[in-house]
Amino acid sequence: MYFVSIIAIVFVTAILTFSVSIQSFIDLPSLLLVLLLAVPILISSGLFRDFNNAFRIALSKKENNSLIEIKRALEVINMMIRAFLCIGLFLFLVSMITVLHMLATPESLGPSLSVSLLCFIYGTAMALLLLPIKAILQVRIIEFMPEQENEIPREKEKDIQEENAETE
Repeated sequence: MYFVSIIAIVFVTAILTFSVSIQSFIDLPSLLLVLLLAVPILISSGLFRDFNNAFRIALSKKENNSLIEIKRALEVINMMIRAFLCIGLFLFLVSMITVLHMLATPESLGPSLSVSLLCFIYGTAMALLLLPIKAILQVRIIEFMPEQENEIPREKEKDIQEENAETE
């Protein structure tokens, strides 16, 4: 299902940009900046391994993961969604400063504005791609919790039965 969401995002983007060349949305340096700024955030937070595990947990059908692993994976995905949005906004603002310095040449204003907007679009797109992973991990946590909740009342029932047996 994750791949269906990726295809849907690409399809909707293609429909919305039908009148504009797809090359207008491709700027490799901006994309690399967004991705490369995310790596130090992952490393400094100590969650780089958990980021890889998040994809393994979400995309695998096996359910032999511990609750801690799933929660750590969800935490890193939440962090990266926020980080990608902040990175996109940061790069947009920095490139807007560059654009404002080039106001003397109006012919370069359009392409410069589009490149600065692409930074924000790429950050938002990365966050959108992580949303299905977040949803899958949240469902895994919800599915994991009832098993634990069912065990607690059984233990309480045994304690109550033992207390009743002792009082009789």
